[in-house]
Amino acid sequence: MSGQIMFRDDSHLTDLFAAEILRAKSALCKRIPILSFRPKGEISDVTDLSHSFEMTTFVRSTRDGVQCHSEFENELSYFTASVSRRTQSARPRGVKLVELVRPTIVGVQCHSEIENELSDFTASVSRRTQSARPRGVKLVELVRPTIVGVQCHSEIENELSDFTASVSRRAQSARPRGVKLVELVRPTRGGACPLYLKRLVLLLVFAVLLPLFYGCGMRQSNTGGVMGRVYNLNGDVVPGASVYSIFNEYEKVQSALDGSFHLPELPAGRNNLVISHKSYRVRQEYVDIIANKVTELENIRLDWATAAQWISDFKLYSISSSSAVFSWKTQKPAVCNLKYGTDQSYGNIISEEKAESLHEVAIKGLESEKLYHARAEVTDENGVIWYSYDLSFKTEPDIYPEPPKKVWLSPLSSFGTIQVNWESSPSALTVKGYRVYRQEKGKDWTQIAAEGLDQYSAFFPDQHAEGGKFYRYGVRAATGDGALSDICMTETIFMPGFITQSITVTASDSPVDLFSDIVIGPGIYLNVEPGVEFRIASVDAFRLGFDTERIEILVQGKISLLGNQSAPVKFVPMEIGGQRGLWNGIKIQNGNTGNSEITYAEISCCREWAIEAENCDPSITNLTVKFCGGGIRLNGVRNSPEFKDIKIDDVSLTAIEANNCRRPAFSGIEILRSGTGIKTLTDNAEDRITIQETRIEARDIGIYGKLNRSVFSNLLILVPDGIGVYYERASATENILDHCTIDASIGIIIGTGTPTIENNIIIKLSEDGAAGIKYMQTGIPQFKYNNLYGFALAYDGCAAGEGATTFRPDFTGGNPYSYTLPISSPLKRCDRNGLETGRYGDSYY
Repeated sequence: MSGQIMFRDDSHLTDLFAAEILRAKSALCKRIPILSFRPKGEISDVTDLSHSFEMTTFVRSTRDGVQCHSEFENELSYFTASVSRRTQSARPRGVKLVELVRPTIVGVQCHSEIENELSDFTASVSRRTQSARPRGVKLVELVRPTIVGVQCHSEIENELSDFTASVSRRAQSARPRGVKLVELVRPTRGGACPLYLKRLVLLLVFAVLLPLFYGCGMRQSNTGGVMGRVYNLNGDVVPGASVYSIFNEYEKVQSALDGSFHLPELPAGRNNLVISHKSYRVRQEYVDIIANKVTELENIRLDWATAAQWISDFKLYSISSSSAVFSWKTQKPAVCNLKYGTDQSYGNIISEEKAESLHEVAIKGLESEKLYHARAEVTDENGVIWYSYDLSFKTEPDIYPEPPKKVWLSPLSSFGTIQVNWESSPSALTVKGYRVYRQEKGKDWTQIAAEGLDQYSAFFPDQHAEGGKFYRYGVRAATGDGALSDICMTETIFMPGFITQSITVTASDSPVDLFSDIVIGPGIYLNVEPGVEFRIASVDAFRLGFDTERIEILVQGKISLLGNQSAPVKFVPMEIGGQRGLWNGIKIQNGNTGNSEITYAEISCCREWAIEAENCDPSITNLTVKFCGGGIRLNGVRNSPEFKDIKIDDVSLTAIEANNCRRPAFSGIEILRSGTGIKTLTDNAEDRITIQETRIEARDIGIYGKLNRSVFSNLLILVPDGIGVYYERASATENILDHCTIDASIGIIIGTGTPTIENNIIIKLSEDGAAGIKYMQTGIPQFKYNNLYGFALAYDGCAAGEGATTFRPDFTGGNPYSYTLPISSPLKRCDRNGLETGRYGDSYY
């Protein structure tokens, strides 16, 4: 609200302003100025109290120039001079004085009777002043609140009363559209005003100030605001972005549909704004806030280069007089740096040792009661460095004890119990006890022991640990006054045993020490992400599984070992120099939970089978097994799972065994240094095993089988002192051995049945082989298109058929030796179709 003030003269003007300002401030609000002046131009936003307000003087433009009646001229001249001279100290701060302008009517002369002149003026303003009045001056209504305690002069009172009434009646229809009418305020002289005038003054003051309370709020003198708009790099506005200052997180706002935001209450001084959105990278802006002002930022642009934030939830976890612990998260396991120092140039850096997703770094050796700055940083796979926002902190006064010298865990001895041990604090004289804390993965620290742990305590057994969970423990020293030291923490420990809820193991949990079996019940999932390493103890502490001496993983639910080429999942001995037979591997049973998956995993030092699956259908790819009793054993697999790209090295017994399996298919298998390469037995006439593109190096037998249907194609089988392929039974006609290269003392033995054997190279390169193909039944079958060389007896109990040859193959090199033929070899054109014989030929099957 605003208005004009017109005085008959300027007597007692200074006293009048001073008295009224003091009364209004004490009665209403000390922070809001009294506005008694007409604004310069229209005021559209009352929230900004910094608008200039004007006092103007009436002037009168005539046809011959600007003329004023001499008597009225003198009065207004004195009044204007008095206002300019005296009210500088009395007027409210920030309100400017300019001249009151009274556009008068062209061609109307002034005369001594003010009532008539003002009546004529009021009636004709709406018709004729649009072109005559100065540009930017708008018509307002003249309202006269009187001042409490000032007597009105009767003659002027009558004149102005008639004038005010005339304006109120006539200006409503005459004023231009959109122009509001306010009243001229006329403080009068003399004694006290009547009671009704006092009430009128109070009502007018409230009418002026009430919108200020509700429209713009009461801003404290030490706060200000900031406004701006959020865009992305394409120039599109970003609605829904969170904007706040880390110095006042309660004043958090969201950007509107047009990307705009407004933070009204921020502390004066430099503020650190954080702008975040789930689809964009977090942005940090520094802005200087001026008290009682709204600072406008230039357009803020967010980078959507990474939808998931590299660094999030950066916070100060704990602080003492000499140390601080920070925690944060990264969108994937990564090695981060924590920079810190007394200003934002930092100067100190702490680097993590291994990649994690949940990070916690302690800064030690800080000075007490000193201000520091810190921030985390990480470099992504493209070499781009990502930063958290800067976080300032002040260390505590030096009244806290030193933490324990060392904290560690005893080896697990019983299911559900973890014992925490510590060395006493160096502050022995002030420490009166200890506090023990436990942190479950992904959760906050909780205190688990305080009572009874005096200054002489050195251990605490946690008897409430659950199987399948990761725990970390910490110990604090406490004084008699309750002051606590920094927390001294242990490594993370995994509680094996019965797992009753599905869990995911990440690289940040690695290495995972297994002191006993893991038993995964039906309906439970164990998911292991890339880069996890399980370290296996030599003794089963809990004696839970089938083997009470050795650790094993028993799966009745589902296990997913999901490594990748650069970060496989590993199972290794806990002790250096672990031996064969250390543990019992992974046993997967049918729990109707889903098919287990194993890819890019490395398993070593198993006593028997590295992986054993029974009556279930696991998918096994990119697996490496070494230094074990056996590799993979399958019993009753029915739904043709995938077994490919598997390497088994240095197993004492059998690398792969498949019994009574419906349609197992093996491809891309590499077996090195095994007793028997592949062994397969079945009693079901519908079962069929397929082995393709495989290399087998065995001590005794390359492939051994009791088969009904089988296809062995494009195989390299090397058994220098044993048997290449042993068909103990090949009862059906669909047993195929095609395009294989066999280097063995005895190439093939056939017990019963007559498999199809053709397009193969069967040799003993040292030329001291016993037999190429040995047939154990009666009858003399013929085998076609095979090349046999280097045996004392090429065909034993059988005969060479069509296309049979006896060339010595001149194999080329390779590492390992690849048994490939040179282009000039005649065996390049000797198979059934006139093409290459042996492993690298084109098999029809």
